[in-house]
Amino acid sequence: MIARAASGSGALALDTKAGHVAVSLGLLDDPAVGRLATLMHYLDAGGIPVDEAPGLELVLRGLQARHAADDPLLAAAIPVFDALYAALQVPDDH
Repeated sequence: MIARAASGSGALALDTKAGHVAVSLGLLDDPAVGRLATLMHYLDAGGIPVDEAPGLELVLRGLQARHAADDPLLAAAIPVFDALYAALQVPDDH
């Protein structure tokens, strides 16, 4: 969704490459990274619905509406994903 140029198989190729990097770095051992990856995959390619998807999609649409260029969009989105990652680290029963 952030990468406006990615569409169709290009988005899936990017998702696949990111998955390979995450596996090679051991990032998927972190449950929060796994949940974030599942969420991003759902938003990008569909599949199994993720509870957080509608809220994140709305926030990302708002960021896209405020930032026409990719660099400012990315700069604005990074803190959102940092906060989302932190929230996903907190157990659901907390």
